[in-house]
Amino acid sequence: ILSCVRAMLTNTPLPGSFPEAEIPQEAFFMIKTVRAMYFSATDTTRTVVELIADRIAALGGFERITTDFTLPAARTAAPAITAEELVVFGTPVYAGRHRT
Repeated sequence: ILSCVRAMLTNTPLPGSFPEAEIPQEAFFMIKTVRAMYFSATDTTRTVVELIADRIAALGGFERITTDFTLPAARTAAPAITAEELVVFGTPVYAGRHRT
């Protein structure tokens, strides 16, 4: 993921990528904030989402904010996400877990 973000921020094509699939660099000039947004009952999803958001924010020099909607009180209203935000969104996956 971070290699993709670095390539997009520097407008460098990834090996094996299609030129028409490249995101224009102008789109990244709009980003001012990286929002880590997640539901994480056991903190695993939170840890992963915040790590990715922190790295992206550091690569681009962006501010990083958090929206944790794990508790019901945090879900009373939708957050105001702007066009100047890149959202790293995460929810847990429960299917396929094996009991140990």
